[in-house]
Amino acid sequence: MMRTLASATTLAAVLALTGCSGDDTDDSATSATPVKPEEPTPSVPAADGPLIEGSVYTFNVPEGWDTPAQDIPGLDFDSMAADLSDGDGFSDNVNVIRAGGDTLTPDQAEETATRELETGGASDVAVEDRVVVDGEETAHLSATISMNGASTTVDQFYLAGQDGAFIATFSFSPSVSATQRAEVTDSVLASWTWTS
Repeated sequence: MMRTLASATTLAAVLALTGCSGDDTDDSATSATPVKPEEPTPSVPAADGPLIEGSVYTFNVPEGWDTPAQDIPGLDFDSMAADLSDGDGFSDNVNVIRAGGDTLTPDQAEETATRELETGGASDVAVEDRVVVDGEETAHLSATISMNGASTTVDQFYLAGQDGAFIATFSFSPSVSATQRAEVTDSVLASWTWTS
């Protein structure tokens, strides 16, 4: 059985976190091992800030980012970090959740996530170029999510490890350009390592 991906947004003080969580069964897609790409994604310098440890992976975040001191009530992240030096009233951040169920191929993740993000109220949902994360081709979607009059731009990556599927969601202020977002996401994902 596979669990679908449903978007969930929570705002807490100046820290806004956006993620996907599984909550329904969808038998229309089947599990499969992601296909390795013919051409690797061009390499970018890996982030060299604090090391973030998840349940079966690690990654580095940029300087100035780290795990916030406060807990986020009602949300169960496998890991998360935020730009603690962000001064625009919104802390750009990344959170990773265990997606549950079987892993998806990039094609399946793109189809399922597009549908779920749109159903969840996201706008400007776009399938972006795939990236290679620790040797595996990974689906990448972007979207705009609005809640309580505030908007965030998100980039989501659907990661498949030996211990199941994970979703990494990067949330940014609307003022952050696509180029600036890519600098963060690419550097963090370049540092991603599965530990089991």
